Amino acid sequence: MTNVELKGIITPILTPMKEDESINIAELRNQIDRLIAGGVHGIFPFGTNGEGYILNSDEKL
Repeated sequence: MTNVELKGIITPILTPMKEDESINIAELRNQIDRLIAGGVHGIFPFGTNGEGYILNSDEKL
């Protein structure tokens, strides 16, 4: 296993969901675009915000 040194601003993000509990892809893209425009260097999805356990493998990709 290779160690990777992370640098810069890496932020957790929320996964926007629709009423039917599917991922709101358009809003997720908007959220990521806003973070990048704000100077974020990386994002950390599905980890610290709690929604990761309800998403299936396809949704996480």
